[in-house]
Amino acid sequence: MSEISRRLRLLLGLVALSALLVSCAGAASSSTSSTSQPPATTVEPDPDLLCDPNILEEFDGPPGPFFLCRPFEGMGPTLGGKVFEREGGSNVEDAMVAWMAGPTSDELAAGYVGGDLTAYPAVMSGVVIEREATTVFMDFEHWEPMNISTSAANQLFVATLLGTAFSDPTVDWLWVSITGTSCPVFIGEEEHCFPMTRAQFIDYLRLR
Repeated sequence: MSEISRRLRLLLGLVALSALLVSCAGAASSSTSSTSQPPATTVEPDPDLLCDPNILEEFDGPPGPFFLCRPFEGMGPTLGGKVFEREGGSNVEDAMVAWMAGPTSDELAAGYVGGDLTAYPAVMSGVVIEREATTVFMDFEHWEPMNISTSAANQLFVATLLGTAFSDPTVDWLWVSITGTSCPVFIGEEEHCFPMTRAQFIDYLRLR
């Protein structure tokens, strides 16, 4: 065998070895990336229990957290939603605390969603809720970047917050302040001014 032939066979062998090493490295990388992120755990809605997104139930008490039914899916002229009773909850202050904790697993299975603040413990622990006659005051003493930057997430947060406050038929006004400011208040992509009346809340649901 000539010197040129030996060198050519050696070169081909090195090329084949390099290709094998690259293939093995790619397979290892793929295996690592596929197992490094565990799947998120979520409650999937039960088709047999799903609520109607076009039905807005009457606010005739008792007070409780207000959650929307599959917002922005088959949406009609008004966002559909429901006020849920909580055991031991007898006033609007209890309702607001329940709203911050978000829907239960059964409510999620029925398609209801709301403003769950459990991922933001500093925000939850810094909320002051007070009642004076027909007005509810809710002061967020701490605020941090929250996952409500999209239009849909912002509307969900605001609609369920307002609905929870007005779930008590004796409440006519809601006054929200964030770190001391009531007007303008920036929540996600929208600017709001408080106080807000019950009629303005209903208009908010109809204009979404």
